[in-house]
Amino acid sequence: MGAVCPTDQHRIIGTVEVSLQRHTLWLPSTQYLYLSNLAVEKDYRRQGVAIGLLKRCEVMAETWNVSDLYLHVRENNTAARQLYERNGYRIKRVDFNWGTLILQQPRALFLYKTLQR
Repeated sequence: MGAVCPTDQHRIIGTVEVSLQRHTLWLPSTQYLYLSNLAVEKDYRRQGVAIGLLKRCEVMAETWNVSDLYLHVRENNTAARQLYERNGYRIKRVDFNWGTLILQQPRALFLYKTLQR
């Protein structure tokens, strides 16, 4: 999904990838939207583009009859964390991997939001 420049409709200034996921593969379970790679062109940051993309993801979730949205964010990405927290996302879990344990890389936070119906 993308956001276009208000003055040049042929120029994409923000994107987000959305996929439909299941909590488990081997048991029947609820589906959720997983958001990834949310990015906004530098000159258009802090102008509501990312919020608009998140809202469009919520509309997509409602259209697909899905109430939960999930995403990962690095714990040291303060601006992104604040954006998600202001828009109702909360920490579900903290993910560790070899990079975090051995290489001292920042942990990935698994965030979620449940839409009110």
